[in-house]
Amino acid sequence: MSKGFEIEIKGLNELMGIAEKYPNISEKHINKAIAYSLSAIRRSAVENSPVGISSQGGMKSKWKIQMGRFAGKLSNIATAKDGGYPYPTAIEFGTKPFWPNYKAGSSLADWAKAKGISPYLVARSISRKGIKGQFFFKKSIEENQDRVQKSFDTAFTNLIKEL
Repeated sequence: MSKGFEIEIKGLNELMGIAEKYPNISEKHINKAIAYSLSAIRRSAVENSPVGISSQGGMKSKWKIQMGRFAGKLSNIATAKDGGYPYPTAIEFGTKPFWPNYKAGSSLADWAKAKGISPYLVARSISRKGIKGQFFFKKSIEENQDRVQKSFDTAFTNLIKEL
């Protein structure tokens, strides 16, 4: 199951109605609002991302923005180094109980070793309780809701002026 977030933008239906009539003019304004919004959320997501044990910052360095025509996507491409689970999703939403890989060299083993904890005991706890969600990305969206709305209001105003 894919998990994600949607942001409600007031006036978006009207903006997209104009975009359908004047796609060449509206594209630059709407894409600018999308890019600004995603960049603002990305900055917060980097700040809010939990830091593991690596000096590279784990998830902090793995955020990327993809832009399309009247579309944009912000994602984090970090995975557990042993290829186990989609790390950002597990940290954001939490997980049901499962037995993670805790053998030497795994992400969990490295983390546990740095914390001075038995990897087996951490794995056993995860197998019983799962991983508690941190909701760092949800927080990033909530922190930027006003900025996102303002960027789309500006796009609408600038589009109307240009028409």
